[in-house]
Amino acid sequence: MCCGAAPSYLDRRPAPREPDDQLRHDCICFRRLTTHPVWHPHRDGKNRTVRITGRLETDDAEAALQAALAGTGIIMAADWLVARELADGRLVPVLTDWTVSGASGGRRGPAFGST
Repeated sequence: MCCGAAPSYLDRRPAPREPDDQLRHDCICFRRLTTHPVWHPHRDGKNRTVRITGRLETDDAEAALQAALAGTGIIMAADWLVARELADGRLVPVLTDWTVSGASGGRRGPAFGST
């Protein structure tokens, strides 16, 4: 899992540096995550809990991805769903120093685009 946003979104809003920064961002809420609407970033033994909000809530992964590409907000998604978009720059990873957990466990952000 990783968090990312379109360059057009990040042009309007500074990229979050800490998990709590997401409280001031529009996040794309994917209802099928077992932890929805809470994201659980962690690093160096520190666990955080962030209750995300946003302009879009959906149970359709493709709709969430398309919204992120359109600049709607930050998405947390499975590596396989967004790998192509990260590789070609249509999405930019954020919070890359943090591991985010969702329905299928966690994975460090930078690995997200390198598989």
